[in-house]
Formats: sequence, C-alpha cells, structure tokens
Amino acid sequence: ELLDLCYDVLIRIIEELNPEDLAACSKCSHGFNAFIKENRRIFRTLYLKNFDDPRRIPGLPEPQWETELPKIIMCKKILMSDDVETKTSHFGLVTSVMSDLLHTASKDPDDSEGSSLNLSFLAVSFKNPDNKATFLAGSSMFERAGLFRISVDTLEPHELRQLTARLHCYHGTSSPEQILHGHTLQALARSRVYDLRNYTSKTFWGPYLNDGTLDVDWEMVEAIQIILSRNFRAYVATPGKIEPSWARPFAGVARSTLQSSYVPLPYEPEIPLEAQDPYAISGNWIRIVCFLDYNDLFAFNFGGSQEPPEDQPRSPLHAGEATRLIRMIIKVSSIEPPTVKGKLPNVNFEGKSQAIDASWDANANSRIRGTVSMTPSGEVRWTTISIFSTGEERWRSESIQVGGVRSERGVIGTWFDKDFDPHGPAGPTAFWKYSDET
Repeated sequence: ELLDLCYDVLIRIIEELNPEDLAACSKCSHGFNAFIKENRRIFRTLYLKNFDDPRRIPGLPEPQWETELPKIIMCKKILMSDDVETKTSHFGLVTSVMSDLLHTASKDPDDSEGSSLNLSFLAVSFKNPDNKATFLAGSSMFERAGLFRISVDTLEPHELRQLTARLHCYHGTSSPEQILHGHTLQALARSRVYDLRNYTSKTFWGPYLNDGTLDVDWEMVEAIQIILSRNFRAYVATPGKIEPSWARPFAGVARSTLQSSYVPLPYEPEIPLEAQDPYAISGNWIRIVCFLDYNDLFAFNFGGSQEPPEDQPRSPLHAGEATRLIRMIIKVSSIEPPTVKGKLPNVNFEGKSQAIDASWDANANSRIRGTVSMTPSGEVRWTTISIFSTGEERWRSESIQVGGVRSERGVIGTWFDKDFDPHGPAGPTAFWKYSDET
C-alpha cells in the first residue's frame, strides 16, 4: 500500500527514517527495494541530515551518496559493537570511513555554534575504550607499551603506525595517563621527542619523516601531543579559555571551506593583508614550550656506553621537564606566491612573544617572525623564529597545523637552536589561537 502512495509522499516518509533502518526497509519487498535503490535523493537527504555536507569542501567531487551512506552506517554498527574481533576484522573499513569523515568535516554555516555533525558522531563513538584501543593505539609507542593488538594484512607496518597515530592526533589526548609495563606513555613519548637523532636536515628539524619530502611524521606529532597535553594539565590548574582543543575528542579539526589554491591577479587591488590571508594568522595565540634540563638532554643522547641502532628507539625517559606558557601577538607582514605550485600562498608574519608566567625568562619574551605555507602533500606548515632584543635570532620552530587550514586544533611541532646544533637543545611546542585581536 505504501508503494501506491504519491511519489513525493513516499519519498518524504522514507526520508524520516534513521539511516541504519534503510537497509531493513529495502528488504520488505522487491518493489520497495527497487524504489529505494533507484533514488539517490533518499541517500543524499539521509546523509545530509546526519553528516556534514562534503560539497562544502572546495575541489571535492559530488559524492556517490548511495555508496557512501551505507559505508558510514556499517562503520557505525562496528563502532557500536561489543565484539572486539568484529572491530579488528573491519579495521580497514572503519579507518577509511573515519579518514573520509575527518576530511569532509566542516562547520554548518546555519548553526550559530558552528558544530560539525561528523565530529560529533566520532566523539560519541570513541567514548568506547575498545574503539580507542582498536583504532587509535597502533603506533610504535603503543607497541612498546605492550598495548598493540592490531593485525592488518593490507597495510605495511609503517603505514599502519602512521595512520593510527594520525587518527589519535585528530582525536586528541583527553584520557588520563596510564602506567604500562612500568613506564608511562609520557616516558615513551619523551624518548622519541628528545632523541636528537630525529632532528636532521631531512626532517627539517620538525615533525616530518626522515626522507626530505615534508610528509608529516604522525608518530612524532602524537608523541609531542601526549607530552604537551600531560604537562599542560599539570601546569595549569584552571585552564579555562586558554585550554587547547585537543583536550576534547575531535574538537576543532573541521576543515576550512576556503579554496585551497592561489591564483594571482593581473592587477592586485588595495586589499588589507589580513583580508588576503587564507590562514587567519593575525591574532592572539597561546603557546606552550617544554624542555629538559640540558644536562638531562645531553646525558640521554650522548651519555650511554653504547648507542642504539639507528632504527631502534632510545630507552624510556623519566626525567622531568620545565614548561613555559607564552602569549604570541602576531600580524601578517607580507604575502608571497606559493612554494608549491597550485597551493595557497606563503604568508609571512611578525609580532612579539610574552611569557604568561615567567617574565624573567628572556627566551620567552622576544620578537617573533615566521612563515605559513603548504607542504607538497597539502599540510599547513608553520616556521617561527624568535629574536632577542639585541636583534639576535635564537630559536626556531617547525610545526604543522593539525586539521588543515584554519583548524582550531592548533599547531604542533618542535623548537630548536636556530643554527641547527646537533647537540641541541630541542623539544616540543604547540600554539593555538585565543582571539583575533592584535
């Protein structure tokens, strides 16, 4: 009798279903099955009622709604399942859907709070600790900790580690610190971040793979985020508005809907630099910098009787760190054509850094300049240089913006000596936008 209804009435009835009920509905009869399968409108409407519109992201083609929606629903059922074996056997599907949802996550322009349906779905799904353990804990750090339980035949070990570390970085590090086989994740993360062998010309002394490509080393970013998250919570009793978004699962990683390419005009009109800046650089930023006592850093890297092989990590590092919170007030100073053809332009900035809590520390109070650009793979790269009152350049940093252009998740990377001294010092840093005021 339903099939005898007016076409528009029947469509509207089906569009009120929950997406996961669509498959069961299509099994009612051959006629109903054919009606649903032949209507892209049904799949499109149900997709857009429950997830962000992928068409908001510049450059993406029209989705195959009738293919993409069932994949997401299958992923949702797996994430809701209590069967760990079901989760591990569908690792490829779940991580593929997660990557797609993160890539197409965007703020609803009609929502005053600017929320993302994709990110809300992922945040709820990953309240389940089994989902975290299965899909986010596959990096070498978790393998060393004895928590690695992922077996995937379709991925090389390096690809698996990078994929799960990237998803963990997008999720954030909101869970309490764990004690694993006598070591904390913090100690394992420190052993990577403070290992000066990772600071080379091929990594650009930043969170990049050691191959000169500027591809992000997500295992390094994951380790940095774990260190900074733990130290921030220990250092700031009541973070309030300055708390980074990585403390909330998947918060702040919605992509910008700006065009991702730069087309110079034959005649450039007089437009303020801030209006030309695609990265929204100008404003007030909160920065965290952590570092070891140099004696501890030197002993960790050069004090052992036997150097571990190049492909082996150093021992877990339990030495304590110092933390500085810094306010950066920066403004766009110039805009140049992109280094990578077809990408967004290089944007230079300058400003000042002021210690929030250690006014006596000259390293935290300085002028600052830098550049934001795009890597060949499309990541947002930040380079900063700190300048003392004497005019001497002292510290550099190399970082990437997790989530892409204008992501509120923030910028995560490493700081080091401006002369690239192989003996250090070096360590982790991150900064995130607090306000647009300058």
